[in-house]
Amino acid sequence: KSNSSLELVSGFGSGSPTADKYCCVYLPDGTASLAPARPGLSLRDMLSSLCEKRGFPLKDVIIYLLGKDKPLSLDQDSSVFGDQQLTLELKVRFALDIVFSGRTLGIIAKSSKNLGDALSAVLQKHQLRPQDVQVTLSGSNEPLNMSTDVFCLASKTVRLDKVKGALLSIVIGLETQAASPTPKANPRSRKHQDMDGLVELLSRAQCSRADDQRGLLTKEQLEIPQFLQLPAENEEQTSCDQTQEEDCTGGEKL
Repeated sequence: KSNSSLELVSGFGSGSPTADKYCCVYLPDGTASLAPARPGLSLRDMLSSLCEKRGFPLKDVIIYLLGKDKPLSLDQDSSVFGDQQLTLELKVRFALDIVFSGRTLGIIAKSSKNLGDALSAVLQKHQLRPQDVQVTLSGSNEPLNMSTDVFCLASKTVRLDKVKGALLSIVIGLETQAASPTPKANPRSRKHQDMDGLVELLSRAQCSRADDQRGLLTKEQLEIPQFLQLPAENEEQTSCDQTQEEDCTGGEKL
């Protein structure tokens, strides 16, 4: 069906069966359009009239081959994509008014994303879950669903506020975490430490000398300490005194 439509449009455009080929472009709003793909015509020029009719800023256009993730250069020759399918995405910009902090941010997201994807980084920064917040359009009290396509929010202002009880639940969660008991020491690891100490004591005892274990004394242990030994001069004097005494004693006997 798609090929027959292309042929019909081509024949109608020039009256020749060898006229320009067309590629099918899928648009962010869910519709599709046929665009001419001929030599010498860039993708930018091919899409310019289409984007102008739909009100899409050409500077925000991102174009892909259907089913591919790598964006195509708008300067490529469009004839390469004849009879192929392209997906057109937009860089959607909208303002985010964060009520509880009094700040306004500019959000940029691809048109294929939803509101939850676009706000995930903001929610994570403030430690909030999607169910903790209410998102509305400026001037409206009707909540927006997180699955809303970002494309619908282009150039609009979105308000983000906490729902009642969200702050209380965060505080309770932090208090519960702080009050949770610290894990007790594992008695098994304590037992292993005691066994290691006992093994170390036994090793020391086995390394000691057998004489020490029996309480025996060696010659070195019976040596007179240095501070109790007499100086060498006193020993010589004592020896002389003993010799004179022996001489005197011998004379009396004679």
